[in-house]
Amino acid sequence: MRSTVARVGKRGLLFLAAALVLSTTACTTTDPGRATEVGGVGTTEQGSDVTSTKKSRPSSSPPSVSIPPRPKELRIDSVDPCTLYTQDQLAQLKVSRSPRPRTGDNEVFKGAKECVFDVNGQGTDTDYDYALILVTNGGIEDWLTGKRNVDATLVSVNGYAAARYYLRGGTQTNAFDCNIAVDVAKGQQLLITMTVLRRGTYSLDQMCDMGAQAAGLAVTTLSR
Repeated sequence: MRSTVARVGKRGLLFLAAALVLSTTACTTTDPGRATEVGGVGTTEQGSDVTSTKKSRPSSSPPSVSIPPRPKELRIDSVDPCTLYTQDQLAQLKVSRSPRPRTGDNEVFKGAKECVFDVNGQGTDTDYDYALILVTNGGIEDWLTGKRNVDATLVSVNGYAAARYYLRGGTQTNAFDCNIAVDVAKGQQLLITMTVLRRGTYSLDQMCDMGAQAAGLAVTTLSR
């Protein structure tokens, strides 16, 4: 069983890496569930459509990405991230513990409101978790410039543009997280980070699909 210190250490390393590299990849997903490339449409377990753009690879010149307009503005300034999932949604995500509120303390998300949702595997140890982060000091375009150390794809979640990204060089077997940043309002993003506590537990595609589902469910609640 992993200790609390071990879990905090893994998450701490994740955010430290994000703060140092300031890089990402972009992709878009529309509804809770599997994120697919834009131009194709997938169906989630809840019957939601998920689309994404073709994955972009960093190059010597930043890619030019056109972010589609939002269905409507979903301001998150006064939102509590720990309230963005209903009990039914928590059950869909298999969340097994009470949400853990916290405040971002790294360079990238300094001061951002966050909430962590743990999911247990076998026994009582945490298998993976979702961190829901409400970023109010920058939009998803920052992830799509090619200047950050991530692989990103432009996708759509519930009709909202989103950037799906993970640390540059991540593969199906060595990645330990996938991030879905949804363009909910001008200069704001709803970010889901799905992180496994044991590398190799899930493939990169699986982590991105699970993160897309979590992002879609949060956007559904925020839209009500």
